[in-house]
Amino acid sequence: MKKIISILVVTVMLAAAFVVPASCENGVNVTVTIWDGNGNAAVSLEPIFVTDADSDGKLTIADALTVAHDKWYDGGAAAGFATASTEWGLSVSKLWGVENGGSYGYYVNNTMAMGLADELKEGDYLAAFVYVDAKGLSDAYAYIELAQKQPETVGRFALEAKYLGFDENWNTVTMPLAGASVYVGDKKTDVVTDENGAFELSFTENGAYTVTVKSAEKNYACGVYALEADCFPNIKVTICDGSGNAVLVYEEMSFGDADGDGKFTIADALTVAHDKWYDGGAAAGFATASTEWGLSVSKLWGVENGGSYGYYVNNAMAMGLADELKDGDYLAAFVYVDAKGLSDVYAYIEPALDVVVPAMVGVVALRANFIGWDENWAPVVMPVVGADVYVNGEKTEFVTGEDGSFVLTLTENGEYTVTVKSAERNYACAVTKISIESIPAAFGDVNGDGALNAKDVTMIMKFLVGAKNDKFLEYAADFNGDGAVNAKDVTSLMKKLVAA
Repeated sequence: MKKIISILVVTVMLAAAFVVPASCENGVNVTVTIWDGNGNAAVSLEPIFVTDADSDGKLTIADALTVAHDKWYDGGAAAGFATASTEWGLSVSKLWGVENGGSYGYYVNNTMAMGLADELKEGDYLAAFVYVDAKGLSDAYAYIELAQKQPETVGRFALEAKYLGFDENWNTVTMPLAGASVYVGDKKTDVVTDENGAFELSFTENGAYTVTVKSAEKNYACGVYALEADCFPNIKVTICDGSGNAVLVYEEMSFGDADGDGKFTIADALTVAHDKWYDGGAAAGFATASTEWGLSVSKLWGVENGGSYGYYVNNAMAMGLADELKDGDYLAAFVYVDAKGLSDVYAYIEPALDVVVPAMVGVVALRANFIGWDENWAPVVMPVVGADVYVNGEKTEFVTGEDGSFVLTLTENGEYTVTVKSAERNYACAVTKISIESIPAAFGDVNGDGALNAKDVTMIMKFLVGAKNDKFLEYAADFNGDGAVNAKDVTSLMKKLVAA
């Protein structure tokens, strides 16, 4: 019995000797910022998985910087990062390709690290920088954090910039970073930190934003913060210009309270849309004016025509620019082509679910409607009849029917812009986007071998005389896209092969 116990003890001891700590075996996830010798962020708040790069059995700052350079520095850690043993322990001798005699800083969770051998744990934040003032060492480590009290306005954030200095006993002290310029991405804003290092930023679109503070007086290294705005409505927008052309077609965007009235309105959405897509932004392309009917458009997509504009939400006329929008809404706005006679009408295209079409991939039934008026000036939905159909700007042979419907056969996967136009009047915003993703083979390639050749011609001909073949792809046989498989497809395919 004693012998068995002894064997078990030895076995356990041997097993324990070879156990690798979970943190070393699996690594840890940390976030890294590195500033280069010019005082710019080379790596900004990037997540990395740190492993034991130097095989010392620990996950350290040295490991993290090695992994970071291997991941982002051109040439890897071998070219951009190096360490040296000094009287103070392991130290950096090269960071982001810069060798300056040892003037580098590295901080963990906004606290100065003791050295490269400091161990890291899951979720840590590591910031390292090259001193710009490598001799005078006037650089200071800085950071940004959210203020405890946030503004009530949606999309507005209160932040505080701080830096680490030293008191008369060389103890580290946190101080406000005053008078620094604030950048969002690479763009300098007109915001400056106050005497307490505080500042506020407003955003009008959902997204991830990188905020940086910089000063002309000294290098405040690593003063960067990541903000995520996800509080705004997501909508789709179509805008048609003064020539009757769609300049934006079902574009997806988010928008905030651009005019600061505490609401998410049509005016806000059009402001953000112009800022996003119009050359010169909203300042150049969009304007509003207060009228007896409320806030109205006075300029849309750069056109000023005395107030002849239309805007619809979810295919219903809006009451005015102050109408509020919600997540998922569709906003369409247009400039009247007939600014005096106002003969333009708002139109839209939707799936024609009641139209029977061949059960073939790429065949799409659509219907064009417009908003008209009855004898009491109540809006009524009416079909767009006899209008030409365009696909990706090219006029097709199709014309809308008496019920406004039409059928398209699209022969390739992709996104298509479909528009209907009439010479009689401007059907504003009669445009839509459709996506075809399920066509697995080229039209004409009825045997699915990836090539168009005589074998395809033969197979279509056999199909037309009643021969059955399990490998025959009927949807691909409609080579001319007229919605039917017949001798015309054989002729078209043969012409294609001869021309090739």
